[in-house]
Amino acid sequence: MNDFVSRVVAGSIGGLVVAGVIRIYNILTRPRLDMSFKDSDTFDEVPIGKIGEEAKAEFLSRTGLYVHLNIENKRRNIARGCKIFLTKLEIYDEKNKEFREINLKKPYNLKWANEDDKGEGYSGLEITKGNRRRVDLIHGERGDDKAGFFIKLGWLGIPNMIKEGVWRMTIQATGENTKTITKKFIFVWKGKEFLKENINVIEETLEYKGWRFAKNKLNISLTRHNIY
Repeated sequence: MNDFVSRVVAGSIGGLVVAGVIRIYNILTRPRLDMSFKDSDTFDEVPIGKIGEEAKAEFLSRTGLYVHLNIENKRRNIARGCKIFLTKLEIYDEKNKEFREINLKKPYNLKWANEDDKGEGYSGLEITKGNRRRVDLIHGERGDDKAGFFIKLGWLGIPNMIKEGVWRMTIQATGENTKTITKKFIFVWKGKEFLKENINVIEETLEYKGWRFAKNKLNISLTRHNIY
């Protein structure tokens, strides 16, 4: 009897150890997403307008400017069902030297670049190891005085357009088999025209927060530009 109990206990402990090892392995090998902005890789300028022989001149004369974020899978396993959301939007108040939140009725489901609106554009897609996909963040006509988030519009009256200013965007990347990550990006648009040379995107890292605190709270003069 005692031998039977010992075998049962040993088997149970062994099962728990195996289950623990498998769980640790799954955690260590689980796909890990990362978000980044690279100036050389995240701007696209393409013709826009009506397509057709009669509208060819208009199509070639109007240019759309697209601002993207890079989403990369850092692990070996395939990241499945990946979606990107803008969960919080703030605008910088120049007078009070602080960001003021813009009320969103719900998170913005951002569209994957080069994907159909009715397909994987919003429903989620796969990202293999070491490869990156781009998500459409903001788009507008080159030289216009307004731009918009590339989101799936619904019946909730979501505010979509932004204008010149400094904006802070909290963005989440998630997948069916990945851990959700959250990052903040400062979108700087100085100059009324929506042009690449008027736009900069900065990830709000701890280092960046330190620079901004030194400038805004300690009144330290910085030679480093684009600190808000």
